Amino acid sequence: MVLLREADKVFESHLQQCWRITLKDVRALGFAVFGEDGVDGNLGFIDQQFALQFVRDNIGNFGGDSDKVTLFGQSAGAQSVSLHLVSNSSNHLFHRAIIQSNPFTLPFRKHTSALYLSDYLALYLLCPLRDVACMRSCTADEIVKAQIKAASKILPDAYHLLQLFEAWGPTVGGDLIPLSPMDAVRQGMFQHKPLIVGSLTEEGRLFVYEAFSSRVSVLESVELLLALFRQDAYRVLLRYVPDPLEADHRNLLARLLTDYAFTCSTRNITREMVKQGVPVLYSYMFDHAFSFKDAWGNFSFCRGHVCHSSDLPFVFHDATLAGYKYTNYELNLADDMVKYWANFAHSGDPNQQLSNKSNYLTKWLPYTSADEWAYMHFKTPWSKVETDFQERICDFWDTIGYESIRLC
Repeated sequence: MVLLREADKVFESHLQQCWRITLKDVRALGFAVFGEDGVDGNLGFIDQQFALQFVRDNIGNFGGDSDKVTLFGQSAGAQSVSLHLVSNSSNHLFHRAIIQSNPFTLPFRKHTSALYLSDYLALYLLCPLRDVACMRSCTADEIVKAQIKAASKILPDAYHLLQLFEAWGPTVGGDLIPLSPMDAVRQGMFQHKPLIVGSLTEEGRLFVYEAFSSRVSVLESVELLLALFRQDAYRVLLRYVPDPLEADHRNLLARLLTDYAFTCSTRNITREMVKQGVPVLYSYMFDHAFSFKDAWGNFSFCRGHVCHSSDLPFVFHDATLAGYKYTNYELNLADDMVKYWANFAHSGDPNQQLSNKSNYLTKWLPYTSADEWAYMHFKTPWSKVETDFQERICDFWDTIGYESIRLC
């Protein structure tokens, strides 16, 4: 237990270096919880529902079809999509969904934990606890600064270290969002709609190298695994053996985070969705490091790697707008992905062409055990359907489970 406490201290110290970065995508303005004056969490999620309601009510005026609404998002957006799939009040607002790079194992807070966090926000805003009027008098800049300070706190009722990666976010446990997506799927309490779900081959690299600006020693890597996985740490260490001769173990941690938080948790939940009766689900793995490496800016550790978000210039086919140039193979990849996404939005089938002029797309098989859990492997020079990506390592993580670092 002493070793575990020391490991916790080390990991908390490292995480407090990274929350300043990861917090930029979430805001207390949308997810603070005070239990009074109408501020009881999930306001950002409710805003999304209002936007979807507007689309449903007005899309016909723009030539759209209110019965063909596809909701899709990447990263935190993918988390939102997954939460709408478990929220009954969102059910009538969309008809199919695309989930890109959802870190399914990251924890969502419950009400009590979120309330504690919001109390810290009040503290750093120099307001009495739960005094919403006082906090409303603060500027947006003051709230942003206070939320960063509040996010550095590990709360006593929810002692799960990875909460710091996404301190301000939706809360689960009420009528609006009754369960986390993984729990909801296991209990069959989610909307059965056509889905595309996938991730990237090196998702974890960006987060690990952001969190640890300098090398991680073998001792630090062992301490981190002890803090994260506790009673399962020995088994994890046997699978991800730190090389004592290596000076820097960030690559090892990046591979572990990719496998656990993205690849294998996604495989686990998608297979469960299929078993629970989803009408159709298409799975993919994106595996291309784009050629315009300067686009990563100061994130030099992502150049030549398939970091989190590497798929976006291809899904949106927009790199040229920023002055970058695709290779011919990259143009083909972007064209294919745009057509698959558009076909799916139009019909619920990525293979059903909107136009018969070019029927060259590789047939993307639905994700089923009958087809050996086939998935689309997006890469250059060409994409193809494959099976059993990371089968052995994901079988291992399935035996560990995906709850050890989630909020209770």
